[in-house]
Amino acid sequence: MKNRLIVSLLMLFAGMSAAFSQGDARPRPFELGVFASPALNWMHSSTDECNNKGLSFSGSYGINLDINMFQATSNYYLRTGINIKHLKGKLTYNDLKTVEIKNDSNTILNHQLQPMESSFSMTYISIPTALKLQTNPLGDFIVYSVFGLDNSFCISSNRKDKEDGQETANPKDNMKNTLRFREALMISIGGEYIISNNTRLAVGLMFNNGFTNLFNKNFTNAYKDGSREKVVANNRTIELQIGLIF
Repeated sequence: MKNRLIVSLLMLFAGMSAAFSQGDARPRPFELGVFASPALNWMHSSTDECNNKGLSFSGSYGINLDINMFQATSNYYLRTGINIKHLKGKLTYNDLKTVEIKNDSNTILNHQLQPMESSFSMTYISIPTALKLQTNPLGDFIVYSVFGLDNSFCISSNRKDKEDGQETANPKDNMKNTLRFREALMISIGGEYIISNNTRLAVGLMFNNGFTNLFNKNFTNAYKDGSREKVVANNRTIELQIGLIF
């Protein structure tokens, strides 16, 4: 009887040990997190006589979903989610100003270059597709890195103009000049502090490099000969991401 009890207890402990080992080797299939990020923005243009004009501050927030790619380890995740991104930037460029010159016989239309400075404010819904790599816990800390694509759809675009250093009007809708889809490369590195069990505080630094044009063919830069060229510009962002993983 005693031997049977000992064998039964050994089998129970062996089963419990296997179960705990399996739990360690097969972590949660997905993790959900919320975050908010202050961001520093600037624009880069490849169009002649069209240049970035300083830095702008904005932010983003949303929900990240990390899907475990290999259930035998907790180091590799596919990241997606739904984020709201506010992008801002300033550009200087040229527009054509038409001036009427009248004489005794007729009226002559004279086209002059008008230096412009515009501040842009755009809002996007972003659905990232990226790979998240993370270390095993180093005490209470985990180090991670994210690399992938930021797929964004513009839902709002405004523009505020300056002529000769003076603001011309209140912000106006700029959707007609904005390309609706934005693709960007995102790279981040950061750390997670284990608060308790599966709850972690995450802090990271992300570089978001847009490589599609922000504008469509309607937004142009003017030249002295009267010709126009489509403005080609993209947005670059550095974000400080702060979030909680549950």
